[in-house]
Amino acid sequence: MRKSIFVILLFFLLWQPNLQEFNNSSIVKMSIQESHVPEEESAGQEPNSEIEDSSVLPQGFVFITAGPQLFYNAEGLNTAPSPVSFSIGTGGNIPLLQKYISFSPYLKGWASYYIWYNDKAVPGTIEKRTSYTLHALLDIPVIFHLPVKTSIFSLGLGISILARYGFAVSVLPEEEKPDIKKMNTYYWQKMRFLYPCLILSWDYMLDNGTSFGFEVRGHYPVSSAIDEVPSPLQAGLLSVSGRFFFPRIWNQ
Repeated sequence: MRKSIFVILLFFLLWQPNLQEFNNSSIVKMSIQESHVPEEESAGQEPNSEIEDSSVLPQGFVFITAGPQLFYNAEGLNTAPSPVSFSIGTGGNIPLLQKYISFSPYLKGWASYYIWYNDKAVPGTIEKRTSYTLHALLDIPVIFHLPVKTSIFSLGLGISILARYGFAVSVLPEEEKPDIKKMNTYYWQKMRFLYPCLILSWDYMLDNGTSFGFEVRGHYPVSSAIDEVPSPLQAGLLSVSGRFFFPRIWNQ
């Protein structure tokens, strides 16, 4: 009996180093497996974040605007005091540098009364008017964007061309109708059609690419630098409009 107990103890002592090697190898394998788990989990989380970011579509290409348009006038009491007209417009947003810079041509129109006064075509009142004049303003700006969460703040600089054409009002006397031709010629003389423009805007983005917001557009008349005017801002333009971007029908 004693011999058998001694043989068992001897066998256990000889086998114990192998057991320690087995335990060490199993610990190493477990640590290796644990080190790979976070990498697999992080690799699985990265595509999800990309999916979440791509679920918000970029701003649309086409937008419309509507709002008041002010035409600054300082020609005197016999003319309209800086008339305000209702304008509507439409434009496009063409990306140049991802979502930070874009080219945004824009066309806006409105109408107002003019009077031929002191050999000038100036805004008139409903009581004193010579023509009913249509305006078409084409803006050609470059826009710089600053996206902040769901908002886009923008600053634009560019050149604008103002086209005007007047029609004789129904109550215009026959002897004053030749003034209409003079007025339509006057609009294109001394660079009266050319305006540098400044644009400030804010848009709120929705997940489907639709956005809406407000914009302010200011236009300075180049003619004020070369023409005799009562004020440096004579014929200047200022508008505040609401605007709406349609969602894209295709991805960029």
